[in-house]
Amino acid sequence: MPAPPDDLELEWERIAEAERAQDYGSDTDGPEEFGRHAVRPEFPPPSLQLQEAFPKMGDEMGGDLLMAWSFVHSFRDILGVDAFTVDELIEALFKGQASEMLSNIHIGLIRLIQANMEESHYLVVT
Repeated sequence: MPAPPDDLELEWERIAEAERAQDYGSDTDGPEEFGRHAVRPEFPPPSLQLQEAFPKMGDEMGGDLLMAWSFVHSFRDILGVDAFTVDELIEALFKGQASEMLSNIHIGLIRLIQANMEESHYLVVT
């Protein structure tokens, strides 16, 4: 059973149909001609007036921030850190070296790396 079409595909098909209807009767009705004049509308439309998801940092860094938060949140038991929100992580990043939370995350990562190195060394030696 095929998956339902994506909204973007449906929108593009409507644009293609509109262009074909406008160019109806021309001698260049082939599919290779489509797309020469067609322009995808801006997404998301400005009428939505969306707010930035990460106004302090900018949306460019938002994906990286969420990926880092997800990693630390998923392995917080192994790293030995308490649960925290994305907003708390943003605040900690702005504090920089003065952030206790970032220090705890770094210490947890260093301890994990050290334990892994000691285990690897033990396997090689024995």
